[in-house]
Amino acid sequence: MYEEYIVPMKLSVQWMKKGVNLALAELSGGTWKKQQAEAYLKTMAVNSDVINKTWEIAQRKKSGSYYDGTEEVVPKLWNMVEDIDIFVDSPMHLLFQGIVLSTMDAIHDILAFWHRKTSFVSQANVIIKDLMQFRLSYLVLKELPPKQWLAENDLAITRIFPYIYGILHDEAHERQGGAELIRVVNTLFVMISMIMEKEDKVTTMNISNHIKLFLDCCHRLCKAINDNTIKDFWLTKGNFTSLLNLPDQIAKFGSMRYLWEGNRERYIQVVKPVLNALRHTTTYYERKMRQVHKQTTLELIMKQLQFDGCENENDQRNYLNKIYPTKEEVLHRLEFGSPLSGLFIDKPEFQNKVLIAFKTGRSTVDLLVVTFDITEMKTTHVGQHYCMFSVFDNDVNLSATINAMRELTSIGAILLPLKRRGERFHSQFTIVYSDWHVMGSNGTKQIPTIDLSLF
Repeated sequence: MYEEYIVPMKLSVQWMKKGVNLALAELSGGTWKKQQAEAYLKTMAVNSDVINKTWEIAQRKKSGSYYDGTEEVVPKLWNMVEDIDIFVDSPMHLLFQGIVLSTMDAIHDILAFWHRKTSFVSQANVIIKDLMQFRLSYLVLKELPPKQWLAENDLAITRIFPYIYGILHDEAHERQGGAELIRVVNTLFVMISMIMEKEDKVTTMNISNHIKLFLDCCHRLCKAINDNTIKDFWLTKGNFTSLLNLPDQIAKFGSMRYLWEGNRERYIQVVKPVLNALRHTTTYYERKMRQVHKQTTLELIMKQLQFDGCENENDQRNYLNKIYPTKEEVLHRLEFGSPLSGLFIDKPEFQNKVLIAFKTGRSTVDLLVVTFDITEMKTTHVGQHYCMFSVFDNDVNLSATINAMRELTSIGAILLPLKRRGERFHSQFTIVYSDWHVMGSNGTKQIPTIDLSLF
């Protein structure tokens, strides 16, 4: 029977074993040629080494050469693993260094096709440079285009993805594939925010639906830009189809946010200078590990013992919010539409408010209360909801020590202004929170949603 398509099958160790043993039997009996076995096994994600070993053993059996059956065609690791699900996909490699960067590369290729890449990068970098000055631990940005980025940089650009690439929204209808590109931007941000959400806040069915919607938007973008002779960018990367595994993985192991492995990235730069000889004895590596441990411990102690006056503020990174030097700077940024960094307190009396800190002393701050009304000048732009923001009471501020302020909340908030070329700024902002939530259509803090006006 002639089959044009391969029916998708959930990968398992037992299924791969059956496939390899079947290929071995067919090759040994002369029913299959190597090309047929190779094509069959590749559909089961069997690598080239196993395929070549299967072919070699089959040839020996077929020719009557000595073969006592002790050489297993199935790799030993397969017999040690019962469930392939233990090899989890991680957010650092799959989502941020994989999906996000690949999507950015595709978008930048399209911008080059539009002759818009250089000007877009310049526009975006003005915003990114401003946000970089906040030095927030959850928003470690670098300038575009992405070169030698770490996972924390990929994660940071994802948090503001619709804001940065939303620059293209107003001109999208004039460009080939423009509408499809904006849909990819919106669906990517919503999908990743849902995947990184706690498992009790969103269902795996909802995650699965948004993954499929994102992949469909990628497919439609490629069809709008390319002809049928060019392969879709999302089909040339294994990461995109691997997204389909995530709902089951999340159901079994919990939220992807618990699997983050981006801390201590490039730690090899600490270890490598210590390993000055290539030796393989256990005692050698034990001694070197103790040396690295002593060095890092001493560095931590020295950092904690530093006097406040000796610590270089330029080397510090704010955890959740920036502390502004003066109240006037905060008011100036609000008036003229510059991004702001603040705090969110999850209590009913603070639901429509953001607290912005400015210094009043060496270790004390005042918290300026900025409030918003979602009904005033509400605008939706690439899935982000904007409304008018204002100072709650210019004469009343909350006072606290820096340590007390940090104990108030565990949620940071970035205020992003809606500014359009040729239009006056109307004090409209949106909020992006540090826990992957945004300001919703009703003004509450919530998971981002698909902008149906884009479809």
